[in-house]
Amino acid sequence: MRAKATSMQLFIISLVVWLLENQILESYGCLSVEREALLAFKSGVVDPRNCLSSWEGSDCCRWKGVRCNNETRRVEKLKLRCPCATSANRSYRGFGGEINPSLLSLSHLKHLDLSINNFSTGFPNFIASYKKLRYLDLSYAGFTGAIPPEFGNLSTLRYLDLSNIYAKLTTTSHGKLSWIKGLHSLRYLDLTSVLLQNANDWLQGVNMLSSLQVLRLGLCFLPSNPNPISNFNLTSLTILDLQDNLFNSTWPGWLRNFTSLTDLNLLNNNLFGPIPVELNNFTRITSLLLGSNNFDGQVADSINNLCRLATLDLSGINIDRDIVEFLSIFSCVPLNNWRALDLKKTNIRGNLSGWLEQMTSLIYLDVSNNFFNGSIPEGIQKLSNLYFLDLSENLFRGVVHETHLMNFTKLEVLRLSGTSLDLKVDDNWVPPFQANELVLSSCRLGPRFPRWLRLQTEIFVLDLSNNDITGAIPNWFWDLTSPIVLLDLSNNQISGMLLSSLENMTSLYALNLASNFLEGFLPFLPHSLEWLDFSSNMFSGSFPQSFFKPNMLTIHLSNNSISGNIPSSICNLQNLYILDMSNNKIFGELPNCWNSGSKQLLDINLSNNNLSGRLPDSLGLLSSLLFLHLNNNSLYGELPSALQNCLLLLLDLGQNKLSGEIPVWLGKLTNLTILRLMSNMFAGNIPAELGQLENLQILDLSWNNLSGNIPQSFGNFHAMASTKLPGYINQPLVTLYVYFIRPTSIETSFTSDVSQSYTDQRLYIATKGSNLQFSKNLFFEKSIDLSGRIPSGDQMQTLVDPTIYAGNPYLCGPPILKNCSGNEPTYTPDETKQHNGGLENIEIFLATGLGFIVGLWGVYGVLLFKSAWKNTYFYMIDKMYYKFFAGN
Repeated sequence: MRAKATSMQLFIISLVVWLLENQILESYGCLSVEREALLAFKSGVVDPRNCLSSWEGSDCCRWKGVRCNNETRRVEKLKLRCPCATSANRSYRGFGGEINPSLLSLSHLKHLDLSINNFSTGFPNFIASYKKLRYLDLSYAGFTGAIPPEFGNLSTLRYLDLSNIYAKLTTTSHGKLSWIKGLHSLRYLDLTSVLLQNANDWLQGVNMLSSLQVLRLGLCFLPSNPNPISNFNLTSLTILDLQDNLFNSTWPGWLRNFTSLTDLNLLNNNLFGPIPVELNNFTRITSLLLGSNNFDGQVADSINNLCRLATLDLSGINIDRDIVEFLSIFSCVPLNNWRALDLKKTNIRGNLSGWLEQMTSLIYLDVSNNFFNGSIPEGIQKLSNLYFLDLSENLFRGVVHETHLMNFTKLEVLRLSGTSLDLKVDDNWVPPFQANELVLSSCRLGPRFPRWLRLQTEIFVLDLSNNDITGAIPNWFWDLTSPIVLLDLSNNQISGMLLSSLENMTSLYALNLASNFLEGFLPFLPHSLEWLDFSSNMFSGSFPQSFFKPNMLTIHLSNNSISGNIPSSICNLQNLYILDMSNNKIFGELPNCWNSGSKQLLDINLSNNNLSGRLPDSLGLLSSLLFLHLNNNSLYGELPSALQNCLLLLLDLGQNKLSGEIPVWLGKLTNLTILRLMSNMFAGNIPAELGQLENLQILDLSWNNLSGNIPQSFGNFHAMASTKLPGYINQPLVTLYVYFIRPTSIETSFTSDVSQSYTDQRLYIATKGSNLQFSKNLFFEKSIDLSGRIPSGDQMQTLVDPTIYAGNPYLCGPPILKNCSGNEPTYTPDETKQHNGGLENIEIFLATGLGFIVGLWGVYGVLLFKSAWKNTYFYMIDKMYYKFFAGN
């Protein structure tokens, strides 16, 4: 009895001690050494949104983002992904500055999240000293350089995310992956965008992580033939993401052992050949993403046994069959089991009726860029779980009513452009969804501006282009609370002036209002703007102060009535790629302030203005410049030799008052494809050095005061006899031969057809005495334009048929009947050089014509556009992608 009493007394004493201990811990809060460490961290970082405002007082366990152990009061969790951060705002990143190593005092830390910040430093090595760390997320944190191999010492780590598609990280100086072998407790590994092109050991490394369940190695440029493994240990792996590695091979043989997978992502890897039948062994697969590869379109025998499929991406694969026939391949998958289908650009045909209404679990559907036809069935309203719907670029017809959309309460993305669908809803319609992206180009929404947009408060991307919208943009539109990032209202009939409230759209950085009837002065723009297109409107007046914003990438202001001088502030735009202010009334001299900071500038088009003065030497500091259009101005003086420092593909200085001799250094611009110096005051002989321009395809020296013979070196113009642009892009060509020495009078407009019109290369050519206009897609349009006295010589004397010279009204002399006036020079080849065949080569080139590329800028423009979106729109798409696919 006494023993029981003693035991009870000991229990009561222990309980009292425990209560007193906890009361003491509660009163003191967290340990002072850890509190001081956190305060030191706070003092060292940049916190533009005051996200750490709660970090006050003695108890750091109560601070936002800090979690302590309830018993020991030691900090165990630090989540410093700024809670203010949003993907809708370009300034979504949270903390900056440096991370104070005082955080090493948090020796009991188990969870560390520094993701989505802007530290812009190397990885903090001290993180490798956290012996109890289980969770580490440094994704999108702004860290640069090599991942410390010491991270391999975090043996207790179960979750590691170092992904960042905006910064190219490496994994030590040798680029190997052997450091991960010590992470034997790891369940989740994400190294997306870490450069691993030299990591032949990557498969061996991850194979040592036998507990691994999720592996994401997208955009790592992994070797397609890694070192082989003898024993496969990844039997717990369920999710494998290898997208964007550009393997450029057939189906990788090392994949055959991954039969435990439920999710496989091989998007955009340049894989080709057949999809192997062995894929049918992956019977646990619920998500299969194979799009943007070059697989054979025959998929029936390869994936017809995957009865658990719910998510499928075959985008870009040439399936080329009816949709009902295609879905019959998956007859073992009930239609209401499908959650996501991406079949864009697969050449699938048919209509939506009969099958789509039964996919009631569908959250993601993309059938864009196909041959679907018919109307949209009203049964689509049954898809009440849809987040993403893209029906664009098909042959659909008919009307989409509000009844089609009445149950889309979760819809975030709606794309209906490029069809013959009309979106007709009541003026007072209240959409049941809050969209992030509305791409409704060519949906005949006009003539009034859609009033239902007033109720959309979460739009990032809005495209209402080509909708016959008339009148002024309503005032309420500029007051929308939506964080619009991209706005496209181009190709409408919108009129009036832009309000100053445009400046308040602080999230906006891509604005396209081209081809409308907007007038008045240029508006003040939001500071965030990067991509601007006001071309083909009626804007007038001079540039307002601070019109150009520091992060601008492209500026399109062509075809307006803008006047005044070009502000020198334009030289400060160090991120600028494209500047097009052609066809305006801009006057004054070109700014002489260009500097090497503008190293990304590729295209300057100031043609058809009233510019005067000399060409500034500072243009030569634009070392990446490819296109320079200054034609049809009043520029004078000699060409500055500094231009030879540029990478010019096109140089158009025609219709100015430039003088002196054609400089010899032009022969050093070996990339030149087009050289146009017509209608100037150049005199003297044509320099033989022009013959060094072996890539030259268009040469126009007409309407000058040139004399002498055609240089024999012109026989080196090999590109004029080619249907390819050597060293550049192999695309469909327009064959044009333009070889001008004498004046001609009619101009021909040539405009390249560029994907989504990100830049516009225009070339004015005088030819044939006819007023012709070439634009859009041009194929095999041949033109040979000659003038002056027909040369004599052995070869030319064999061409006695006068009809072969038809269409060249300025030719004269035998064998045609038109007499020369006596002023035309007779081009007789140098007898001492004729045996070398130079003139014969020129004749061959005359007969062959020359290639001029149609889509030259297409590659550059699209890449630039992606670059312009990368910090906001891509992040939003990534987030949406994982929501729709990776999260399934």
